[in-house]
Amino acid sequence: MLSIRTQDRMALVPYKYRIIITDYTEINGEKKYEIYCDIELGTYATKKRALEVLDEIERAVYGKFIIPTAITQNENHWIYTNGIISSLVNESKEIQVLPYVYQMPKE
Repeated sequence: MLSIRTQDRMALVPYKYRIIITDYTEINGEKKYEIYCDIELGTYATKKRALEVLDEIERAVYGKFIIPTAITQNENHWIYTNGIISSLVNESKEIQVLPYVYQMPKE
């Protein structure tokens, strides 16, 4: 399960909605790009940077596991793949995905 901490670190948002980039112009004429998912997650100076952050979130949301069969041999193992930490519990041969928090970058 992925949660996203807002850029100002004041909210932890569970990922369950679509994430969009909106643009707006401030009173001084400066254009900003906001990443939004039910609430504002963060604001960036350029569209390019907002898209880079959105790409990072996408990798966190859609991380994949490739688990070799040999890893199930002995005791509990921790696996880190594409930003997601999981525990392989040997007795039941289950994969447990631990909660993962993506921190929105400041800039």
